[in-house]
Amino acid sequence: YNQAPGGVIFNEVRDLLDLHFVVKSICFLPRSCNQCAHTLAYSGLVRDPGNPVVWDDPLPLFVRSLVDGDRTDDSSLE
Repeated sequence: YNQAPGGVIFNEVRDLLDLHFVVKSICFLPRSCNQCAHTLAYSGLVRDPGNPVVWDDPLPLFVRSLVDGDRTDDSSLE
């Protein structure tokens, strides 16, 4: 990470985590495991500046659809 373009930022975040949290775990997950968050972030990047930045209840339909599709079946956790 030190040689990466964001290496300095990664180190800064780790230092802040060390200072303010007792237990930490930083895990890498491929984008396919986090498709909902990736799609929401992308929608923020390409959003129309005239649309609200903060959503109130009820959430927009596309957000509800993404989250519903990303839910884990509770029976698989048992």
